[in-house]
Amino acid sequence: MLRILSALLIATFVHAQAPAITSPAPAQEQPQTGSRIYLPGTKLYVKATGLAFRRGPSLETERIHYITRGDAVTVLEDNRVPVSFEAEGIKGHWIYVQHGAYKGYTFDGFLSPEPPAVDERVDWTVIPGERVGPISSRSTYQELVKEFGPQSVAEAMVDIAEGDTEPGTALFPGKVDRAIIQWQTYRVRPKAVHLNQEGSRWKTPDGFGVGTPLETLVQLNGKPITFAGLGSEEGGHVTNWNGGALASKYALGLKCDIGIGPADNCAQEDMLAVADMGEVSSDLALVKRLNPKISRIVIHLAAGSAAPSGKTGTAPLAGATYPPDKELFTYASKLNMRSEAALGAVVVSAIPYGSRVRVASGMNPPVPLEAENLRGNWLGIEFSGQRGYVFDAYLLPLTVPRQECASLADYAKSTLKLAGTPRREEREQGGQRIAVDITDYEGGVRFEEFSTESGPVGGFGQSLIVPDITPDQAVVFVRRCVPRLGQAAFSRNSNGSLSLTDGTTLVTIRAEQGGLVRISQKDQAAPYQP
Repeated sequence: MLRILSALLIATFVHAQAPAITSPAPAQEQPQTGSRIYLPGTKLYVKATGLAFRRGPSLETERIHYITRGDAVTVLEDNRVPVSFEAEGIKGHWIYVQHGAYKGYTFDGFLSPEPPAVDERVDWTVIPGERVGPISSRSTYQELVKEFGPQSVAEAMVDIAEGDTEPGTALFPGKVDRAIIQWQTYRVRPKAVHLNQEGSRWKTPDGFGVGTPLETLVQLNGKPITFAGLGSEEGGHVTNWNGGALASKYALGLKCDIGIGPADNCAQEDMLAVADMGEVSSDLALVKRLNPKISRIVIHLAAGSAAPSGKTGTAPLAGATYPPDKELFTYASKLNMRSEAALGAVVVSAIPYGSRVRVASGMNPPVPLEAENLRGNWLGIEFSGQRGYVFDAYLLPLTVPRQECASLADYAKSTLKLAGTPRREEREQGGQRIAVDITDYEGGVRFEEFSTESGPVGGFGQSLIVPDITPDQAVVFVRRCVPRLGQAAFSRNSNGSLSLTDGTTLVTIRAEQGGLVRISQKDQAAPYQP
């Protein structure tokens, strides 16, 4: 009976994720800590796939943070008597540690003073349009060398179009997990990452990578896939998802490009037949005989996406990046400033709407956060002589509206300061001449109104172009700027833009090159009249 109860307790511990341990490392990798006690300041490394922080040394306390394999934590001073703990046959203690801005208790049975090998701590996840593991649009050559060592980074040539090449950088050169970085600004701003090694560990969230059969890709898509160029010297490539499940996540030419090659043992006559057909569908019998597979994946990196500094395996930061002492304005009715970058931390101050705050210096790097469907970061700030952390989706460099506004035009005219003489430009759009009235405001903000000879343009009649904000911050801005949209729900569109509507007014928000966000408004009942 006692054995049965013991087994049930262990099973309950594993499935309840007590310190949230998932897929622990093999037994030989698990440190048998026993009665070992670590001194404050000791660095320890996670040996399990996942491990949680709790508010106290008990399974009954709140889980406040989550760390993954290879993460480093620092042991902190704790006056409590060490609390022993055992999980899955591994003995250890609850230990008080810090990871970034988070402090809490975790199980030291899955921590080790020995750092994992480089390839063990890499997150091999490929997110189209955002990152390839640790590589984002803000990575630098120096950061990669520091993170993975000079032996894991080398010069390489990137194949671009029609046999042309350009200088690039290889991560894990000479290995099956090689990834080649194409730079927008050499060694400073990655533009794309090229993967062409079959059998590598780089995989998308849907589980496919180089070498995955086309048939598997079709199953994931739920519809036939169109491709072209199979049999050509450069190889084939996917041209259309045909409205399948992969269309939005893997936007071709925008987020990624996927190459298609034949199976090693395919018949030459079948290859020649497909090569002469141009675009072909995956459901053709001839294609099925060829059994094509993914031959290469190119991931395009969107400007502004970034993996947290010094941390692999985490979602990219969604918030804007502001320098110390940057002045921002609160766009929440009451914005809680907390002692630490965690929702459970003590509230230091409740900051009123419209208050000015300053980005604090010397505080921890931004920590990603998603709340109320908005994406951003915890940001260290100073307000009224106090320092703490707030959710930066509700902080903007734009002055709050001085009055209720019916439109973006009302906001610009009533709140912003002119920075030049308004001007008019003529543009060709959709076969008709478009007049664009442009007004520049301080802070790099620009307002545009569109019209044709016959009156206001049928599309979006006005746009506000704003630097140094994210699309999610723009959602908060619109809800405050145009009160009737205060409760309007917003959606994330397949093309990466956001939209809000109350049934009469439609607002779209999209990121543009140069770190700008365009906010466009259209009155669906009657076009905007200046």
